[in-house]
Amino acid sequence: MSKRDFLHAVALLSLGLLTGGTGSNESATMDLTPPVRLLKTSSYVDGGTLCFVLADARGQTLQGGLDGRILLSDATCPWQWFVGADHPTKPGARLLPLWGSEEHELVHLLVSVISDTASPGEVQAVLRAKSGSEAPSKFQDGGLWYFIRTVEGRRLTLEAVDHGLLAGTHAPQLFQGADTARVESVVRDRAANRYVVTFRDAEAKAVRIGYPASPDSVMNSAWFSGPGYERSYAAGTWTDRIMLTKVKSALDQTPGDAAPSMKDADRSALLELLELRRKRILAADKDC
Repeated sequence: MSKRDFLHAVALLSLGLLTGGTGSNESATMDLTPPVRLLKTSSYVDGGTLCFVLADARGQTLQGGLDGRILLSDATCPWQWFVGADHPTKPGARLLPLWGSEEHELVHLLVSVISDTASPGEVQAVLRAKSGSEAPSKFQDGGLWYFIRTVEGRRLTLEAVDHGLLAGTHAPQLFQGADTARVESVVRDRAANRYVVTFRDAEAKAVRIGYPASPDSVMNSAWFSGPGYERSYAAGTWTDRIMLTKVKSALDQTPGDAAPSMKDADRSALLELLELRRKRILAADKDC
């Protein structure tokens, strides 16, 4: 057995109960025999639900996908993987718990399947593509580019969650700047009971993000203000996950003496609050 087939086998054995007992024609994945290949993939027009069918050396299959239905701006439950059907609303479909061992094992298997088709450089080219027509030609047909983009994006998100963050490096940048990795200041606004973090955008204009300043209110809405733009967003929304990751990463890399207007006590207190917010968001994800 080759190293690649061995890795397939490990992933499949770990996934043994993903589709067992569904009553469908899909096998329990522990019965799949490496090598495993992508039989087909497509997506729905409901916002982008991905579906796939994997086939093993004996022709047995595993059906599943990633829910991609349109989320409202205040939605706090991220999209979930499912198995047992080609859409999460269909009979036999079972949602996998967010960020758990089953999701890790499924993503590991799908990444292994992709590695049989695409080189690391080709995967990066797919991630850079904004549409199928911009992807390498070999991935433009049959929705393969979307499959690779979705799986790799979720792999990056899982990696971020495993390392104490909430969004991966592929997440969209909500504002651009020449030095967005550096926090300019952290100030406690006692009147509003929040910490305000200031960055500078590409035009050197202030971009401010505010977070509740006490543990009791740590899951209250955050606040974002940019040039001509201001809004609040609920804890656990996609915007919140991206912003929290950005601020937490920047504060971790910005020592107090690098920003004269930033008190070390404020920086430390905010980091503790952001970590508490992150943990509570992940705890809430278990109920999705």
